[in-house]
Amino acid sequence: MPLVVETDWLVGWDAETRLVEPVDWVAQGLRLLTSDPQVLHVSLNWPRYSDHDPVLEKELIRRVGDVAYSYGFSDHVFLINRSELLAARLRSFAPAAVVRHAPHPYTFEYRMESYQRAVRRYRATLTTVSYETHYPEVPLLSRIGRGSRWDDLRIRALWQFGWTVLDRLPESLGPRFKRYPLS
Repeated sequence: MPLVVETDWLVGWDAETRLVEPVDWVAQGLRLLTSDPQVLHVSLNWPRYSDHDPVLEKELIRRVGDVAYSYGFSDHVFLINRSELLAARLRSFAPAAVVRHAPHPYTFEYRMESYQRAVRRYRATLTTVSYETHYPEVPLLSRIGRGSRWDDLRIRALWQFGWTVLDRLPESLGPRFKRYPLS
């Protein structure tokens, strides 16, 4: 995406995604991105489909008005500076991102979150603007030809690692290792 356009800003938009209500969220997002150098990208409030889906409040690092800051990344909807995306080291490693994206490792979404956690840059979520997306009956791994017993075992092991190890680590280790801030 950043190689085929020459604009300063990019909106990533999953084809299955739509706003719940039409609103100009890009202008507010641009203000956030240009005023706070800690913000890597702006996102919108996401739908929750299952108990395993991330919850905004659980990921929250801080809230300023209607903006929630976290280290998560979603490729459903995002606004980012094109040059920042081109400069991103997408080979960064963050165990917290590995666990969070266990069902779909090595994706753009996982790589962006690993980079973001490594450089301690935030997602700014506009909490008053929501999107919804088509949630297929068949899980992602099954649709792309995976979903074997091995995949299921790997996912469970990574989640167990997150619960028993990462969630118990001190917050001082930073966002590479700590999935969520201490409550």
